[in-house]
Amino acid sequence: MSSNNVSYLSFKYPFINFTCVPQIIANKQSNLENIKAIAKNVFSEVKNFPSQHPKIFFSSLSGIFLLGGAYALYSFRKPTLPLFSIKKIVQNTQAYIKVDKDREAKIYVNNFIKAYLISSVITVQLGSESRDNFLQHLSEKILDVVNMEEALESSKIIMIENILSNFVSFINQIKNRVERDINQGNLRYFNIAEDDTLVEMLALGKETHCKGKIPFKLIFGRGEEIIYKPRSMLPELLLCDEDRGLLNTFGFGTYKVLDLEDEFSKPDSFYSYCDVLKNTPDNNTIASNEELKDYFKKLCVLEKIAQRLRISDLHYLNMITSNKSPYLIDVEVFLIPNFDQVGSGIFNNKDGAAYWFDCSGGADPSLRGLNRLWFTGRYQQEISGNENAAQLSYMITDEQLKIADINVKNLLENIDMFQESDSEYETRIQEIHETLEHTRGRVVLLNTSSLNNITRRIDPAQEEGIQHLAEAIQEEVEALQLTFHVDNLEQIKKQICLDCFNRDIPVFYYNSSEQHLYYSDVLIGSQGRG
Repeated sequence: MSSNNVSYLSFKYPFINFTCVPQIIANKQSNLENIKAIAKNVFSEVKNFPSQHPKIFFSSLSGIFLLGGAYALYSFRKPTLPLFSIKKIVQNTQAYIKVDKDREAKIYVNNFIKAYLISSVITVQLGSESRDNFLQHLSEKILDVVNMEEALESSKIIMIENILSNFVSFINQIKNRVERDINQGNLRYFNIAEDDTLVEMLALGKETHCKGKIPFKLIFGRGEEIIYKPRSMLPELLLCDEDRGLLNTFGFGTYKVLDLEDEFSKPDSFYSYCDVLKNTPDNNTIASNEELKDYFKKLCVLEKIAQRLRISDLHYLNMITSNKSPYLIDVEVFLIPNFDQVGSGIFNNKDGAAYWFDCSGGADPSLRGLNRLWFTGRYQQEISGNENAAQLSYMITDEQLKIADINVKNLLENIDMFQESDSEYETRIQEIHETLEHTRGRVVLLNTSSLNNITRRIDPAQEEGIQHLAEAIQEEVEALQLTFHVDNLEQIKKQICLDCFNRDIPVFYYNSSEQHLYYSDVLIGSQGRG
């Protein structure tokens, strides 16, 4: 039995074991209260259920009896009978969507998730902000699954079961780690005392990895906020930590980073915390050419460091601007074999942090970066002209930099890293390089957008999609001048299946000392393999 008073059924599949939806097994009085809440919630929405269409009417009745009649189900069910039928959720939601009732489909799914979350003690203990955040996160993922056109119903059921069980398991893991770290005094670094409590958990972003894992913002009873990441932040610790990071010798770009290991939860034993950095107009408004040039000079310092450590994937969503300085927040991709071809990404014209604030032009909130600069009215007009003033909300162009008398190429050529740093830069950068050589870094084999577009359409129960992605992986491995491990092809397909059933984005790693490339823990490429 897990610590949040839920048990799990094991769903057998040829490749792996999948956990099903939690079932309430807490004491009877607690369940009665939960059922009352479920029933009240469901029947309050009855007026919204359509009855004009027979299928929709049947679906509505099914939903009412499924959730509103949960007390009877609980009282007379067999010990192994799930409280929630994912099959019914899929069928009823599809019935709404089929007759263009997308709003009703969303309401139906939201009501199911609300009822589901009540069954988790952890979500009940957290505040309303967390529950609203969980609802939005899970609703989007479940509706995305239901809308898969070519997927089998049985596959959709497994995916939704995994989304839900992975999520509950993950937030349970976070809460246990946080409580242990509070008690052990590990979080004093962030001014979080031993008698403080976790009150809110907010999922950050959409894409998940490794069984539903995603960064969270944690809010504590006394108002402190930190970021939790389900991975090691060793690169950020070495570069960005305000006490130990290399950047503190340059006088910018540092924040608190704590990198920890949980010996009780291998293989995903590494996790970390860091400060919350905020991008707001009050401390990021540029008023002159000198201020803008100083900002770009700092970007050039980061570019020089990235070149030495072969750090890549520094697009605008992986950097935050605060106090008119750029901060590296995701340095997962380091010591990569193809840095000469892909570069750091900072000055990439397509999505580089130096130029872009929002690649969607304001249309998609999820693509809005936290690296934005604001400009005073006078200076905005000076560098853009009235007709281009709005553009500065989303990007800054080479033409505007030219008006501001900023030449990035010249800045990069003329910057003196030893002069900018007040310590032995060469010694420090070499030490960091040697440390990172002994750990695996991420590598962008296929960019996240491409992977997301591919994996979200794959039904793992159908071989064609699995084979297509496996071939794409092989092609990219060989493009890196690495030898593809054909002998591990079946393991690669199983890992694709696992990721797709969990609705995760595949993760690839490179060990620079071994010159080995991995897909999760599966060896897929090697240097100089005969």
